[in-house]
This record gives sequence, C-alpha cells and structure tokens, in this order.
Amino acid sequence: MKKWLALSITLLALSCGASSTNNSAQSSSSSSGADVDVSSLTARERSTYSELVHTLLAPCPELPQSISECVERHSACKTCLPASLLIRDAIRRGRTTPQVEAAFRIRFDPKSVSQIDIAGSPQKGDSKAPVVIVEWADFECPYCARAAKILDEVVKNRPGHVRIVFKYFPLSSHPHGELTACAAAAADIQGKFWPMHDLLFENQSSGLDSANIHELATKLGLDLAKFDRDLISDEVKTKVDKDRTEADKLGLTGTPFVWVNGRHVDSSSFNLEDDLLSWVDLEWTLLSASTSAQ
Repeated sequence: MKKWLALSITLLALSCGASSTNNSAQSSSSSSGADVDVSSLTARERSTYSELVHTLLAPCPELPQSISECVERHSACKTCLPASLLIRDAIRRGRTTPQVEAAFRIRFDPKSVSQIDIAGSPQKGDSKAPVVIVEWADFECPYCARAAKILDEVVKNRPGHVRIVFKYFPLSSHPHGELTACAAAAADIQGKFWPMHDLLFENQSSGLDSANIHELATKLGLDLAKFDRDLISDEVKTKVDKDRTEADKLGLTGTPFVWVNGRHVDSSSFNLEDDLLSWVDLEWTLLSASTSAQ
C-alpha cells in the first residue's frame, strides 16, 4: 500500500511539473508576440522584454495600444514590429531598462524628430534620396574620421536610398579645428568640398596646420589666391558659425553628431558601425510603404 501511495505521489508531481513547464512555455511565447523570436533571451531577459512591450505604447499615436498588442493584432502601425525587435536586441546586448526605453523613444517616438536646415550644406548621394543623414564633424576628431568611412559605405551600398549632409562643428579642444572647417568651406566655394573633406581626414596624423592645408589645396588644383581669400572671409565664417549654432540648439555634446531623418543617432544608445545601415534600411522600408499606401 505504501509503495502504491508513493508511486501515486511521484506521478502526480511529474504531472504538475509538466503542466507548469507547458504553461511557462506558453506564457513566454504569448508574451513575446507571434512575430518576435525571443528564444535567444534568458528567462530574466524575456521577463524584461515582456514587461516593456506590454507597458510601452505603440509608436503610432492614432493607435492607443501597447507594442505587444500592436504586434499580435498585426495593426496598421508599421513601426510596432521594428520597435519590438529593437527592444529585444537592446536587452540581448545587456542594456538596462532605462537605456532600452531611451533607445526606443529616440528611434520611434514621433516627438523625437527635429527639423534640421540643410539648405546650402554640402551633400553626397542622390539629391532626391528620402533618407537624409546629417553629420556635424570636426576634421581633427579621430572618431569623425572613422564615421566618415562608415557613412561613405552606407551611401555606396544604398544608392538612391540615402544622402549625406555635412555640417561644421570645429571643437575648441582641437588646435586647427576652426582652420580646417574654414578650409573645407573655402574649398566648397570652388566645388571641391568632398575631395577636401577626404584629404583632411586622411591627413589627420600628418598635422593640419596652415602649411599642410595649403599643400592640400594645391593638390586639389584650387585657385590658391581665391582659396586664401575665402579662407578668412565673412562668408565662410558665417557658414561655420551657423552650423555650430544649430548643433548647440540640438544639444551637441561631442562629435560626430549624427541624425537620420531628424532623429539623433545617440551614441549612448546606438553604434554607427553596427546600427546605421539597418536604421537606413528601416527608414527606406517605412517610407516606401507610406508612399505605396497613398
């Protein structure tokens, strides 16, 4: 009798355990939404993910529902699924809950879009490309030199999708920051901004004093007399000051200072090398879908 009682208790325990496991699996699956694979997350990370997608509102103000509801119902809001994927990936990278929320708001909150004046600024890529990357940079900044290569690759890899707009922000901590910005602006007057842009970054390690900049201007075949006049002209100084003032209003704290279609690619939440191309692709997809729906 005791043996049968023990066996019955064991079977009951196994049954309860199996039921609990199945319920847990179903709960995990439902909390993630049918279109979001969270199998790569730990149990703790899945819990954080579930909490966030159930509490954060969908990025479309006209649909007052959580991100989770938006995804599960396949709502008309096209940014719900990308938002949930961003949250999942940020958690997987070890971001804290406040960091994940900040990244979500930067990337998807309609209130995070700022208007940027790009009239008169040097541009590269298709002039009609709908995805516009605006970068403020300093030519003596090593991080800006690295960013320039990343941006160039994005334009080459997505022809017709994206264009780059350059803005000046010479840092006071760099001895030739102001001089190099004015040199690029002076070269722009002769239609040689991008060649000068590239040479300035390529020659960072060689020094960018007046003599070296004059050599670069000579190498580009610029009218040197005009270049020298423009270098110290009010026109050039006004261009540089205008860009600097605009960046200050937007809250620049360092360079490179990069924006995509009016959203700040904040380095505390995003990495240019890892995130910029996918950001551009999503912008293109959303804009294309919006155009097709019209």
